[in-house]
Amino acid sequence: MPPLVVDELPLTRNTPLLSTIIEDSAYLSSHLTVGDLPNYDTCISPETSVKTVSDYLENQPGLPGVIIVEQGRCLAMLSRNVILESLSRPFGTELFLKRPIRYMLRNVQSTTYVLPSSKRIDEAVQIALSRPSRDMYEPFVVQYEDHHYRLLDFYVLIMAQAQLLTNANFHIKKQVNTGRALSHILDVNELSQHILDDVAELVPYDCASIALMRNGNVTAYFEAKNHLPDPTLWKDAILDVNIRQYIYALQKPLVVSDISQGDAFQLYRFLDNIQSWLVYPLMYSNEIIGLISLTRFCRDANVDMEQTRITLNFMENDVELIASMEPTYAVSIRNAQLHSELENLSVTDPLTGITNRRGFFKLAADKINEYKNNITFDFSILMIDIDFFKRVNDYFGHLIGDQAICAIAHECRSKLREKDLLGRYGGEEFVILLPGSNLEAAHSVAERLRHSIAQMRIPSEKGSISVTVSIGVASISQSSSLDTLLQHADEALYHAKSCGRNRVEVWQAQQLSSLCLPEPGGSLPEQRHTESRLPIDHFRVVENLIEIHDIAGTQPSWNGQLLEETVNGWVRLLELKDKETEGHATRVADLTFRLAQRVGLNDCTLKNLYYGALLHDIGKIGIPDDILFKPGRLTEDEWAVMRKHPDFAYQILSPIAGFHPILPIPFCHHEKWDGSGYPRGVKGQEIPIEARLFAMVDVWDALNSDRVYRPAWGAQEIHHYFLDQSGRHFDPDLVKLFLEFVSQ
Repeated sequence: MPPLVVDELPLTRNTPLLSTIIEDSAYLSSHLTVGDLPNYDTCISPETSVKTVSDYLENQPGLPGVIIVEQGRCLAMLSRNVILESLSRPFGTELFLKRPIRYMLRNVQSTTYVLPSSKRIDEAVQIALSRPSRDMYEPFVVQYEDHHYRLLDFYVLIMAQAQLLTNANFHIKKQVNTGRALSHILDVNELSQHILDDVAELVPYDCASIALMRNGNVTAYFEAKNHLPDPTLWKDAILDVNIRQYIYALQKPLVVSDISQGDAFQLYRFLDNIQSWLVYPLMYSNEIIGLISLTRFCRDANVDMEQTRITLNFMENDVELIASMEPTYAVSIRNAQLHSELENLSVTDPLTGITNRRGFFKLAADKINEYKNNITFDFSILMIDIDFFKRVNDYFGHLIGDQAICAIAHECRSKLREKDLLGRYGGEEFVILLPGSNLEAAHSVAERLRHSIAQMRIPSEKGSISVTVSIGVASISQSSSLDTLLQHADEALYHAKSCGRNRVEVWQAQQLSSLCLPEPGGSLPEQRHTESRLPIDHFRVVENLIEIHDIAGTQPSWNGQLLEETVNGWVRLLELKDKETEGHATRVADLTFRLAQRVGLNDCTLKNLYYGALLHDIGKIGIPDDILFKPGRLTEDEWAVMRKHPDFAYQILSPIAGFHPILPIPFCHHEKWDGSGYPRGVKGQEIPIEARLFAMVDVWDALNSDRVYRPAWGAQEIHHYFLDQSGRHFDPDLVKLFLEFVSQ
């Protein structure tokens, strides 16, 4: 009788060997098979006695059974449970013990389950659990390619699956946690660093890089855990076009266990310190968006490579570990790229390609904060507006208008320094921040730009055209803000346009403030009162006047005389509506003009102030007659309507570009120094000086005039009233000057 052939592995359900094997296989359930698990070589001849088998089973409590093999073919498997149960039956010992195992095989009910060694563990578990309850815990026969058979304990299989699920659960949690952490990182550079650090926990490396491809551009990020032999050579290898094209064609990872042996990489043998190389493509929507490259270096040229291959060479398991996290990495990178692109689009003007208004504010604030610590904190800003741009669009078309805007943007960009910041502020407005430039230097830059733009020629079907620009210049101090700087430059710009256009004006403190004014042509800000809309019948009259003005404004003959005639026509319209105030507009305009001369305002401002004073009550066109001409005291509701006339004035005048400089008086002359006025309730220096001057003249003239509800006041009474309202209704610094002026 042939002896029992048993090559037993010292293994129980708690053996460290199983855990070691499984952990080294790193949760790769798609590759780990039943042939990789510990098993028993328990093949016996069918002539082996049952007693021999029984004795061996008794001495080896972990042995799950025996495989009966004849002439290299598996006949069947008898498990420990089947053998012991058969022997424990009545007369079982007498029946089987002295006979060969073949006899027991013929007389007991037993099912043999054979698995190929290549069967995955998860599939084997499904087969095991689908067996009848009687066979549920029976071992498997594992058949190898060389027709060798081994016995696999059911409990080992279940433990392996449990361990794999545990490891898989760990890695799923890692994917979730890593994905959650990376999703909050939107800077591509920072994200790449985190990814390389995360990869180092999965697959140790000496040096790594991420090469990202986007819109034909390649950017690389490097991480060295150990000494890098030659960073330049390594970088060149990673960014080499041939390598990238090779990966594109392959569409799968590349593992070079020994770079010196790979014919495809003869070019990189100069990297003689590199032992192995792993390149993994980052895929998004079936497109390669980047490459993760890892290297391990030779520690010692004399080291036996067979002994160091595990530590120096990348293996398939390393590839699978990266594969488990690659989707998370790829999605995070693409999200960061898209965020960067969206952020760039949000701060870029699509027509000109320069920074838009939002981007300008962001970048300008950063530049100012960057320069604030400098000993010399010089910052200037230019506000640029294309003169008569509406005429260009109306006559030549918006396409030519867009070309003009692009040409000016290009011209400005070509004349500025790298550190200067150019932005498109509005439709035909540009803004330029000049770090390190004082007011004198900024004025020189502005004049140079104005001259070069005037020399440009923009081709069109109607012949080449030229445009001019008006530029406002302002300079910042260390205590000033960006908003203040822009406000001053804007005021200087309007001053330049009011004084004839195609010129540069520098903001000065005595120039008029427009803080309380809405942007001309824009919508009114939120008011304290109900919505103010010009009544439709009055609005049609005003609309016709605006249309006449616009038509005249397109002609070369449009000049100061025509503007004056338009203003005078509107004044006559008001006087026809309200006979009681006839002559009032002319009186207050003359007096305000002379008072402003005494204050020292320049000629251009004086002209605009005069026209604004003439039209100070233009908004009363929108007030119903039953309220405007009511002989008695107005109710609260009627006063609420009456207080809307500054808003109506703004609606009437702001659509006309030539009237923008005269807006301060019609819109702001009812504001009070202490903030109790209307329509916006601004106070102090926020009120334009034109409005502050006119407010005193307007009240003085009203008190000196008879009204249906009261007679004119005496001089002494008026004098005391102005002193009482100093610092409340009127600017206290101007009250004394005004009283001296009217007393002369």
